[in-house]
Amino acid sequence: MALLKSAHGGNIREAAALLGIAPGELLDFSANINPLGMPASLRQAIVDNPGCAERYPDVEYQQLHQALAAHHQLPAAHILAGNGETESIFTLVHGLKPRRAMIVIPGFAEYRRALQTVDCEVVEYALRERDGWQLTDAILDALTPALDCLFLCTRTTPPACCRSGACWKPLRSAAGR
Repeated sequence: MALLKSAHGGNIREAAALLGIAPGELLDFSANINPLGMPASLRQAIVDNPGCAERYPDVEYQQLHQALAAHHQLPAAHILAGNGETESIFTLVHGLKPRRAMIVIPGFAEYRRALQTVDCEVVEYALRERDGWQLTDAILDALTPALDCLFLCTRTTPPACCRSGACWKPLRSAAGR
């Protein structure tokens, strides 16, 4: 049974109340929120552009898709934007509707939750302490044609575990099998 009623990270008020402490006494690592606060440049941009907050943003993210596509020289259809990572994960899973997917654990719980909503069989690939909880080439043997997708997150993302980018090529090759 979960201690918190909320399934989503970032609910430090509920956690603080449960612990009997002030929310300011907690450092929250359950959500992608900068513990150092908002950068001064962003704060100033908000102050300088109050009109932008007076209308609802583009709910289809079309302008964002176009800008990111142009910047990264990709088709806009290859860009997925959302109102937070959880929305993006659920949108992706509901679009792909995988039958069998692998998640690397420990990792972000939302991948499993999203996959369960489409009745996907979830296969776990557990990181090992002896490997420093980092992804190794051993995952390549676990990637089989029976998998429809693989989710890598937090420290298990290739840039985090393979700073040179050298692990992308074997993962792409394995995905093509």
